[in-house]
Amino acid sequence: MARGSGAGARPGAARARNIAASPTVGPPPPKRRPRRLLGPEEGAAVAAAYKAGATIGQLIPEFNAGRKPIRDAILAYGELREKGTQVRWPLPPDLVAELVHAYVDERLNSDTIGARHRIAPARVLRALVEAGVELRTYLLTAPAALDDRERAAIAAAYAAGATLEMLQQRHHCGWRRVRDAVLEHGHTIRPLAPFCGRSD
Repeated sequence: MARGSGAGARPGAARARNIAASPTVGPPPPKRRPRRLLGPEEGAAVAAAYKAGATIGQLIPEFNAGRKPIRDAILAYGELREKGTQVRWPLPPDLVAELVHAYVDERLNSDTIGARHRIAPARVLRALVEAGVELRTYLLTAPAALDDRERAAIAAAYAAGATLEMLQQRHHCGWRRVRDAVLEHGHTIRPLAPFCGRSD
């Protein structure tokens, strides 16, 4: 009796031998591409680009070389940056001119300018200062006080069902002034609830 057959053979032993003897199915593994070395001029260009702010990951496809040749070229002309170091790319002069025009002539703020050009607002302000632009200052002035007639009108409207937020917009004043006018006329501030006026 042949070995591996009959009642004493292990289950699946014959199948395992057949699988092991069968040829490998699928394409052969790709051959490893030989590592390309950088010449002296390319090494100097890599080091200059890295010093200007490019990362190793950006230089690999640009110079069609592996990580080690790129790293060796950088070390031959300088040293590596610490991990996580942020590099400030200088903004092009034409872009700085557009930022100045938007801030000075169009009177836009840094948030709007940054959203337009996809630049952080802080970077926009820094570029404006470096260009010699004097930044605008926003003075916080206290709103004008409400007279007796306005306070009475606010209290009457609140008693009729208007909310504090509605009265803020209607009288162009802050929430605290509206609340004080309501309390001054003997009304109680309602808890947050839907508008209690007429629904028709």
